[in-house]
This record gives sequence, C-alpha cells and structure tokens, in this order.
Amino acid sequence: LSFSLDKQLQAGQVYVSVAGRSVQGVGEYRAKLVMGRDNGAVSIVRTDSRGAETVLSGERILPELRVQAGKQLNVRLAVTGASPAQIRVKVWPAGTAEPGQWHREATDGTAPLQAKGSVGILGSLSGNATGHPLALQIQDWTTLARVPKP
Repeated sequence: LSFSLDKQLQAGQVYVSVAGRSVQGVGEYRAKLVMGRDNGAVSIVRTDSRGAETVLSGERILPELRVQAGKQLNVRLAVTGASPAQIRVKVWPAGTAEPGQWHREATDGTAPLQAKGSVGILGSLSGNATGHPLALQIQDWTTLARVPKP
C-alpha cells in the first residue's frame, strides 16, 4: 500500500498499522509504523482478541518514516505460511527504489492465527499529539491472496 498524511504534527506520534492476517475473534499479524517529527520506526506485532500487542520483531529506526505533509510512503507486508507463519515488512518513500531486503522479519506459530484471515489498516495518534485532526490518505492498496492447490 501507499499512504500519506495531509499535514505535519506539531508534537507526538502517528501510528499506522497494516494487518496482513486478521482472524475474527482471535487477533492479527501487523506491521506497526510509528512516525514522529524527526524519524520513525517499523516493527512486527501480534495482537490478541482484545488488541493487546506482543512484539515479534522489535523496532527498527527509519529516518524516512518521519511525518511530512503529503509525503507518500510505500509499505510491503507479506504474511505467508502456517505453523509457523512468516511475517515480513519493508517501507520506503514513493519515487525511490524498493529496498531489496526486508526491514523486519518474524515467524510465529500461535495456533489460532494459523488460519485464513482478512487484511486491514489502522491509524491513530499518541495521547500527546498536537496539530490534529490529521487525515491518513491511502493512495494504493493491493492485496494478493494465494490459495494453495489441493
């Protein structure tokens, strides 16, 4: 997917989470982007049915993830396999080459999440954020589902 924010925050952080596998009533595998004025970070988390997060791959600082009005960012998230599932994410500015390497990778075998699921995106602000409201604009969203052959 590609996304941008319509304006600059004065303080605080923007959170953008991309769910690559969401199993209703169970939880999700997510790429979590945390963006501030100076830089940002990407990590991989698993959520439970209440939304509580377990970090599967810790934060990697990426200067290109800082909040800039109108700056478009690309996110590629892949969730493949089961028992364990493999989760990989990379983020890069639009108009630049896609990185060859994944920024974060994790595997997880949590039994209830080893099932078919849906995808989604979630945006939020930190409690100390100022300069809002802020619009999260999705420019492109492509989902590729692979169905195994019998």
